[in-house]
Amino acid sequence: MIEYLRRMAPHRAYAIHDGLLNEWGLKVLDDVLAREAGRAGADVRRLRAGESVEL
Repeated sequence: MIEYLRRMAPHRAYAIHDGLLNEWGLKVLDDVLAREAGRAGADVRRLRAGESVEL
């Protein structure tokens, strides 16, 4: 969307693909990440708001 706005400079645009910003969308993203992490042998975790880890 950002690239579209930069290149096309429309007078009006509608954000219609923001469903990944809700609980369902995050579940989809987590499932994709888990599948890819499994292939890579990695541990992927999502931090909750305010949560931190020491690296």
